Amino acid sequence: MHRWPPHLVRKTEHKTVYSDNQQCIIINKVDLLDSAELAEAEQLAELYRGIGYETLLASVTERRGLETLPTLLKDKTALLAGNSGVGKSELLNMLVPGAGARTQAISEAHLSGMHTTTFSEMYDLPFGGRLIDIPGVKGFGTFNFEREEVSHFFREIFSVGRGCRYGNCLHLNEPGCAVREALERGEIAQSRYNSYLNMLDDEDEGKYRAAY
Repeated sequence: MHRWPPHLVRKTEHKTVYSDNQQCIIINKVDLLDSAELAEAEQLAELYRGIGYETLLASVTERRGLETLPTLLKDKTALLAGNSGVGKSELLNMLVPGAGARTQAISEAHLSGMHTTTFSEMYDLPFGGRLIDIPGVKGFGTFNFEREEVSHFFREIFSVGRGCRYGNCLHLNEPGCAVREALERGEIAQSRYNSYLNMLDDEDEGKYRAAY
């Protein structure tokens, strides 16, 4: 199974929030999943739908789960991003007949995709709008913001965090933290909170602005 990349979804989420764009998450190749993996995918889809993201469980090969996609893309300019091997080229060929994007199987040696798209290209969608296809990616950098702003990129944490006692609460162990209280009540997913903590602690990219 080509594993779900939560770090990539998390960072593309931050990019869309930061630029005030919409995001649609497509969990493709569900036809290859066994019952346990499908249940995991459905759980992830419900998690992101609950946060407010359009999330589709799909199989491009079998042409199912994508019925609403043309409506979502119509008259918009969209960026198609994802790991190599998740079926982006197949999806592009489905949406734009004649695009001729090359497809390639998952590497058996590394259980990861092999790049078939090597440069970005924009296509006109037959039902209106444009689709920008970019090479398969492993991640997006995030930079130039303060630690107190990390929660802004997690919709549910940012929303609940407005009820914290302190405006600069990092949702760690501060008194009166509404986020920690919501986490204990199960209103915020532990996996999302863990992702928040991971990003909060990730200073390798030099993303945080120096204090003045």
